[in-house]
Amino acid sequence: MMEPPAETPTSPVTDAVLERVVEQAAELLHASRVGLAVIEPDAKLDENLDVAGAALRFVATRGMSAQFPQTMRPLHWRDGTTPTAISERRPVWSEDVLNDPAIDLTPTTRRNIQAEGYHAVLSVPLLSSGRVLGALVLYRDQPGPFTPEVVELAQVFAAQAAVAIENARLYRRAEDRATKLHALSALTQLIVTAATSGEVPLAVASVSTPLLGDRVARVWVDAPGLGVLRIEAAHVADPTKVDAFAIGAEMANDEGIAGAVFTGRRPLYGRDLQADPQRSERLAAHDPELHAYAALPLVTAERVVGVLIVLFAERRDFTAEEQELMRLLADQAAIAIRQSQLYREAERRRQEAEVMAELASTINASLELDEVLERVANGARHLCRADFSRIAVRTQDDPAVRFHHCVGTRDPRWGELVVEPGKGIGGRVLATGEPFRTDDYEADTRISDDYRMMARAEGIVAELATPIRTDDETYGILYVSNRSRRLFTDHDEAILRRLADYAGAAMKNANLYQGLRAAHEQLARSQSQLVQNERLRALGEMAAGVAHDFNNMLAVIVGRTELLLTRAGDPAVRLGLEAVHRAAVDGSATVRRIQNFTGTRRARPPGHVALGEVVREVVQLTHVRWKDEAQRSGVQYEVGVEGDAPAVAGHADELREVFTNLLNNALEAMPSGGRCTFRLATVGRTATVEIEDTGVGMPPEVCARIFEPFFTTKGPQGSGLGLAVTWGIVSSCGGTITADSTLGLGTRLTVSLPIPDTLPDEALGGAAPAASAAARVLVIDDEESVRDVLADMLKEAGHLVTQAGSGAEALGLCAREPFDLVITDLSMPGMSGWEVAAAVESKYPGVAVGIVTGWGEQVDPDQAARHRLKFVLAKPFRLLDVTSAVSTALDSRAAQK
Repeated sequence: MMEPPAETPTSPVTDAVLERVVEQAAELLHASRVGLAVIEPDAKLDENLDVAGAALRFVATRGMSAQFPQTMRPLHWRDGTTPTAISERRPVWSEDVLNDPAIDLTPTTRRNIQAEGYHAVLSVPLLSSGRVLGALVLYRDQPGPFTPEVVELAQVFAAQAAVAIENARLYRRAEDRATKLHALSALTQLIVTAATSGEVPLAVASVSTPLLGDRVARVWVDAPGLGVLRIEAAHVADPTKVDAFAIGAEMANDEGIAGAVFTGRRPLYGRDLQADPQRSERLAAHDPELHAYAALPLVTAERVVGVLIVLFAERRDFTAEEQELMRLLADQAAIAIRQSQLYREAERRRQEAEVMAELASTINASLELDEVLERVANGARHLCRADFSRIAVRTQDDPAVRFHHCVGTRDPRWGELVVEPGKGIGGRVLATGEPFRTDDYEADTRISDDYRMMARAEGIVAELATPIRTDDETYGILYVSNRSRRLFTDHDEAILRRLADYAGAAMKNANLYQGLRAAHEQLARSQSQLVQNERLRALGEMAAGVAHDFNNMLAVIVGRTELLLTRAGDPAVRLGLEAVHRAAVDGSATVRRIQNFTGTRRARPPGHVALGEVVREVVQLTHVRWKDEAQRSGVQYEVGVEGDAPAVAGHADELREVFTNLLNNALEAMPSGGRCTFRLATVGRTATVEIEDTGVGMPPEVCARIFEPFFTTKGPQGSGLGLAVTWGIVSSCGGTITADSTLGLGTRLTVSLPIPDTLPDEALGGAAPAASAAARVLVIDDEESVRDVLADMLKEAGHLVTQAGSGAEALGLCAREPFDLVITDLSMPGMSGWEVAAAVESKYPGVAVGIVTGWGEQVDPDQAARHRLKFVLAKPFRLLDVTSAVSTALDSRAAQK
């Protein structure tokens, strides 16, 4: 447990550096409230991070109260996120620290947090050279999580803050090193501000001279995968001189002093470079006037990123203090360089993703092969950081593999060159179908001499080539080349493979374009039809819900008016009730038309429909309108039927309504006369009826909406339901209807209906049953008004009626008293009508069950039979419908007994 420290003077790490760290943290992390906590420098941490007599102090804050540093003193390692982060050496955050079960706050800490008014907290440990110095803490007033990006950025900054704190302590302990530590502080700031600039190695080299007093500083950086160290930056104290090594110079990562430091991961110090046995003989002539040296590995938690070598003109030894200072410089330099590398790598990945996304977009949006291949060539040069790139392909018009796109080349003769299998790098790729890479074109014995003259003219040193393939066939080669020994890596090869895949896809698209054009147009038409059908389906679902609600209301109106008509004696009252009844019945007819569109009227089983007979009946039945009435108005119409089609499954009256509606629309589209033709045909297992007129036609925007309910071009006299109902009837038969119209030339609508393997028999109607004796009836409906009117209708017929507002209530009544008939609504919250029917059938098998529904005649006959339903009544129901259905059900129940 961490004990609260006694009052002491200002913490030795509280100074401008810490305030600056807090300010930079607030600015970089966009935080309005920041705290910096440190462990007192005399604290001794063992392996388990237990603190003996140490104190955790907040030494710098921003956005907190003046009392916060004095009052916020955690007492144990779970007393807040900050001690936990220090104890576990990892970032710890809480969305709401006051209500976080993982945090064990002491009462004092809880009061302090409440006084400050914050909720969300992120604490990141300050780690330096394996030691925990304290924590960087971000506070938010509102509860909520911290994103991974914020946590990661806070970790990076905390690493730098830890270095800053260590530096500040060094300032206190060694005032005589103030100037040098100022340079270290500047480098610390550089880690935060210059990591994205690409100049971190140069800054590291430059800062060593004022810090250490050296003559020359070099930063050697590891080139992963290549086994070499490369000079990224060098600094010479004398501005009139240049370093003996050029930027980019390389040596093996196990060569000389730098190699020994890199592989051994430990610093080396020498009094005289010229006499040092570890010095590389190959590099001995570069520094004849330099003697003492310090070579330090640049080590991060992940890896050794390079070596910092500082050289002095004199022969000298290095004190422990100087070695410590150089190690600090190396530690900060390693962090800065690694951070810069990570940033550049992230930037490279981002650029790769952008190029790949752009290429994918280009391939999807364009069938111009040359445009795509040019983008691929540019992308290859950019992403592989090559000096130049080339693409050689064969096309449908030219079977030879020729160079079509060269980016960054100098020699103009590439376009004349034909790549032949087995010759040169490209020929090897053509022959093997595999990528090929060389680090030294001139010395590589695997490459034939056929194109060596061109390679020399272009100055090729390193080259990578990969095949462009499609459908297991090689159509070309994608190359990237360097004029210096900048080697291509496995990552470059992976990028080139992806780019080659894009090129292959583009070639395949271009080759197939002509053949697939018709298919694409058909696909576009099909997609348009699917979208239209989906829109109509969605509208149908909405309309079905509206119809259900209207049916419930109309059931009450129709039922009540019929009951009142049986009792009204006043002629004026009867006249008013009859008007109300007619309006409600007309409303129910409109609802039925909506239900025809939505496909929710399917209680009747489909029957055998002779499609040709139905169409000819429609033409005959409408003869008066299109011939007799038209002739009296001086208009001439020709209406004919061509061909025939087999029988389908459906309802003859509904299909008759479909074709009557389509014929009437055709006549209205020909106000001055014209011709309408029905063409019947069979296409596979589909019967089709085309209705073509020579009318005024429709613009595309109108044609696309004609099947939408309530859409009309007829003004106030049009309901907008005709074609919507037509679409619904055809869809309920499993068919489709499409429209094709040209403005000024006419319209063609095509109805397609499936031809079933077997056709159902015609359904036969039955006679209305006689009235039954009085019975005990249980009525269930969650709508009280509908339940009441149904109960009153049954009472009017002499039955004894009990009401229930839910299925559960109804089953409770059934358990207490016997019933002859249960009438239940289909759609109810809790238990549905189906569940009520199943429960009654299971527990009370002698009780008849009927269903009423506001969803139209949507109950499938087979489903009704499985539940042994006696009847299904669609709302709004008539008095005669109710009494007739009840009589039939009771008579059937009596016959079964």
